[in-house]
This record gives sequence, C-alpha cells and structure tokens, in this order.
Amino acid sequence: MISYLSGKVKFLGGNYVVLLIGGIGYKVFVCANFLEAMKENAEIGIYVHQHIRENAQEFYGFETREELDLFEKLISISGIGPKSGIGILAVADVAEIKRAIIDGNSSLFTKVSGIGSKTAERLLLEMRDKIDDLPSYSEYKTRKPSAIGTSADAIDALKNLGYSESEARDMLRGVDAGLTVAEKVRQALSTKH
Repeated sequence: MISYLSGKVKFLGGNYVVLLIGGIGYKVFVCANFLEAMKENAEIGIYVHQHIRENAQEFYGFETREELDLFEKLISISGIGPKSGIGILAVADVAEIKRAIIDGNSSLFTKVSGIGSKTAERLLLEMRDKIDDLPSYSEYKTRKPSAIGTSADAIDALKNLGYSESEARDMLRGVDAGLTVAEKVRQALSTKH
C-alpha cells in the first residue's frame, strides 16, 4: 500500500490535488484547508490512504501522520466511508475531534454531509475504544466529567440507537452512576446482548 507521495502540484481541483510524480499525475482527495495552503508547481509531500474498491482506486491525502491515523480509525467504523472521514477532518482539527469523542459530543459529526445522529452515536461509541491508540488521549482519560445530566444523555444516546425510552431506562438500571455517557451506554449495551 502507498502511504506517502512526494511531488509537484500539477493542478488544484475543488476537493483534490493532482500530484505529478515521475511523469504520472496522482489525484489525491484532500481537506479544503489543506488544499487552500497548496500552490500549483510547488513541491509537496502528502501522507496518503490508498482506498481500493472493486472498480476504483482512490488516494486521500493529509498534511500530518496524526490526521492520517485518525482518518483510518474513522473509516473503520461501519457507516463511515472515506468521503465522510475526510469530511469530519474538514470540519475540525484532530484535537477537536478527539475532544468531541472523549466528551461524547455527536453534534460535531452530524455537521458532515451523510452522517446522521445514529451514525454519529455509533461513531462515538466505537471510537472511544480506538482513541486509546491515538497520541494525547491519556491526558484526557483521567478527567471524568460530572455525572449530573449524564443519565438523561445516556437515555438519549440509546434512543438514537433505536431503543424506546422505557427500554433505555431498563438497560441503564444498575449501571454505575459515576460513569461518563459513553461508558454508561457501552455498559448498558453489553448487558443487553
């Protein structure tokens, strides 16, 4: 798999750059803020994710290795494809995305076209487990938010996942009140199945 490309910017499109390397132009989809920083004929290097499908091969480019790592974790979530993954990185930087995941803030993700509330809630639940592998998570991990209001938020999260309010309340009975919203939901789901 190709993970880094270095060459001359041949063309800047609406959401992509054509990178000329050894006489071959590679179309690489990038975030708008990264694209704005590029100039035609400039020599650049891009961290890339090579996405291979049945009928196409696409490259998604990132300025930093941290962005690429986060992108690859995001697209491992069911319902999040490369276009949604790059859309998430277009609305917020890596630190803001990590903070939203840690705080259980799904509104950041619903700003992205194609991501509804159910997908955003699933993303939060699944990324909580995966964010441990990303740098700088440990500084937030020890800080627990106040438990006030987290039960109502946990009920809302379960309702967004398709459970009725009474099912959600039943699932949350016996769950430790000191947990964060995401931890409560995760524990409730694990006891349900």
